[in-house]
Amino acid sequence: MAIASLVLGIVGIFTCGLCGVGSIVGLVLGVMGVVKDRSRGMAIAGVVLNGLALILSIIGLVFAIPLAEWFFATVGECSDRTKYPTSEDQQRCIENLMPFLTPTPGPQAP
Repeated sequence: MAIASLVLGIVGIFTCGLCGVGSIVGLVLGVMGVVKDRSRGMAIAGVVLNGLALILSIIGLVFAIPLAEWFFATVGECSDRTKYPTSEDQQRCIENLMPFLTPTPGPQAP
């Protein structure tokens, strides 16, 4: 259990806790490993890493939800077929609203 908790903790740091699910499982396994007193050091490390991954996933959700709402509200205006009947018009609308999404041409070959 301690090894599984540690592995889930290490993976969870890089994947934001697999959206929290992996971190919760890792926390449970880590606590069980600490209680059973087998490989206690690895179990504690797993609990710490899974706790950190869970915090990172919560912070990620706190920022991702408003960002997604803003993005879809902004881009949603460009999907109005009465204002922008063709896909080229919609693309121009998106480029005007979000110029950082406009592709830039690469360097020219001599």
